[in-house]
Amino acid sequence: MPASFDHLKPMADGVEPISAEERHDRLEKARRLMADHGIDTLVLEPGSSMVYFRGVQWSRSERMMAALVPASGEAKIKLVGLADKAV
Repeated sequence: MPASFDHLKPMADGVEPISAEERHDRLEKARRLMADHGIDTLVLEPGSSMVYFRGVQWSRSERMMAALVPASGEAKIKLVGLADKAV
């Protein structure tokens, strides 16, 4: 490795995983904003929003998979299997 790289340090040192409490706080903030704007349910498809709010990493596919975040109550993950059979 070139000497010019000697001063570089790992970027992830001291980085902590996102806690369940922080994810809960994110959902509560989203719910406050939903209430302020008259939104009943937030639908999150696979991608950065699902990771941000739920911590779930899922690839998009031909079968629907979404996180449903209601304005109140428990957030749920919805999967649709073959022949539109919901699981």
